[in-house]
Amino acid sequence: MPARKNKNKRSFSLTPLNSTLIITLLLLILYGHSFSYPLDKLDENVIITDHLELLKNPSNFNKIITSDPFFNDQPSSFYRPLQNLSFMIDAMAGNGNPLAFHLSAFILFILSLWLLFHIFRISGIDMHICFGATLLFAVHPFLVQTVVWIPSRGDLLMAVFTLTAIISLLNFLNHQNKLFLLLHFFSIAAGLLSKESSLAIIPVSILFLFHKKITSKTIIGIVTVYLLMIGCFFLLRHRLSIGFLPVKEHLLWLYRGLPAIPELIARMIIPLNLSPMPVFSVFFVVAGSILFLLIILYIIKQKDRAVAFAVCWYLLFLLPSLIYKNEGIFGYQYLAQRAFVPLAGMLFVLVLISKPYHTLFSGNGRLILAGVTLLFSLQTYSYSHNFSDAVTFYSMVIRANPNAAVAHYNRGLFYAKNGSLQQAITDFSFAVTIKPDYAEAWANLSTAKEKRGDYAGATEAATRAIQINPLYHEPYYNRGVALDDMGDYISAIRDYSKTIELFPHHTRALNNRGTAYANLGKIDSAIADYNRAITIDNQMTEAYSNRGMLRVIKADYTGAIDDLSVVITRNPQDAQAYYNRGVARISTGDRQGGCNDWTKALELGLAQVKPLIEQNCR
Repeated sequence: MPARKNKNKRSFSLTPLNSTLIITLLLLILYGHSFSYPLDKLDENVIITDHLELLKNPSNFNKIITSDPFFNDQPSSFYRPLQNLSFMIDAMAGNGNPLAFHLSAFILFILSLWLLFHIFRISGIDMHICFGATLLFAVHPFLVQTVVWIPSRGDLLMAVFTLTAIISLLNFLNHQNKLFLLLHFFSIAAGLLSKESSLAIIPVSILFLFHKKITSKTIIGIVTVYLLMIGCFFLLRHRLSIGFLPVKEHLLWLYRGLPAIPELIARMIIPLNLSPMPVFSVFFVVAGSILFLLIILYIIKQKDRAVAFAVCWYLLFLLPSLIYKNEGIFGYQYLAQRAFVPLAGMLFVLVLISKPYHTLFSGNGRLILAGVTLLFSLQTYSYSHNFSDAVTFYSMVIRANPNAAVAHYNRGLFYAKNGSLQQAITDFSFAVTIKPDYAEAWANLSTAKEKRGDYAGATEAATRAIQINPLYHEPYYNRGVALDDMGDYISAIRDYSKTIELFPHHTRALNNRGTAYANLGKIDSAIADYNRAITIDNQMTEAYSNRGMLRVIKADYTGAIDDLSVVITRNPQDAQAYYNRGVARISTGDRQGGCNDWTKALELGLAQVKPLIEQNCR
């Protein structure tokens, strides 16, 4: 007698909600450890850490939304105000804590995955394929940089807005509700203000319009709005002096970046030998070319317009990311996070091709999915630890590409900032050995050698940087410091003057030139330089201190007291400032005030003031 089925037994059923929860929980396990990672890697410090005070102050809103991503005052090719604004929100919410930045990135990543899942569903893809594809994409090790490296924010925002634009367009075409069309236009606008590559959503949307059977009038109306949006986008860039490189230069970099098209396809299938600053691999370029050719043959044979559309998605979003200058084998030839949205298109290709085979996601197919998910998850967890700090990050890059002069240089900067000067010198030396025309590396090698007391070596390194780029102001300053240390004040003044000529707001050069003038007895010239430095930056305490000392010499005691009081207010532990102000006060007849200052200087460890106290303060 056959056994009866247990009617109370319930099988687990996938839904969009529990699919999202499963993926989110798994990603929390994989990425939770990274939420405390410092922001010190490859532009994280340049974009965020160095500008935390700017970002934390809400009164800087206008500057935030009108600046380039690096908050430079100089013209730039990039304009991403929503990225800047998101960093401002993170900085204010977390008071500069990296946790806020990492949480925002993680949330945007989850939201992007949910939107991608939704696109699959409304495209008629089986739930099991939707879940399996989104799960594998979520835990894919190639996307680690998108989640963990905070300057990927523009790519995450672009993903959210472009995927929303696609979904809203689909809903408009299916339901003819104009609110969806308004959401579509809004999402495109937000994408354009997040990253320039979002322009690709417009041709992608146009392709989709022609793929669907809608009236010519509707198409013309929508395309007209697209053209107006493009015009407004470029007009805004022009008003803010945001330019582009010459077209020929963009085309040159695009040509050099074309191997990324097949390489990224291959790395999506075989995520091995990953690096956050990758260079092209013959194996991956060839393998990807074969895979791409097979996809094209599939489209031709099956006449599958949906797959053709997804391939166009991949290409149209990828190509804009390839037009920008990079350092090639000395740095990177493409960046992984820029492939996030393009690879979503390639994932769509694979999902559409597998659509007839949805039964593969049952039985043994589920075991294979679980195995690949586990493999990807372990690799993602391991790979993400390479982003834990700058030294680990750049060391990984160097292991993958020993010719990465940029990685040696950036690791050297980190070592120098943290006082490991010999390690910094080693890295800068490697960088200039690999890339002899690396002016920035020569300049920083000069700085590190000067701090180590190797003034001749510092002078030589700075001279090499100047020979490579005579318009680069920093090596003139560095050489001036080394010459100053050697007592060659005349030559130092010459280099400081060249620095100021090239960069008139270089307050350190003004301050140092003032000190060199003072050492030559040119007190008026020195004070004039200190005046300029303070006018440019009234927070430069050292310039107040130096001017205060010279005003004592010039018998301008009132001015000296004012300057030295500023110094003491900002640094109450400055014994020398108390001593000098004491001299000025005694000279004006304020014996009590002077004695109080000298007594404080003695308390702070300035022993040489003791005889003056014994002589004048009894």
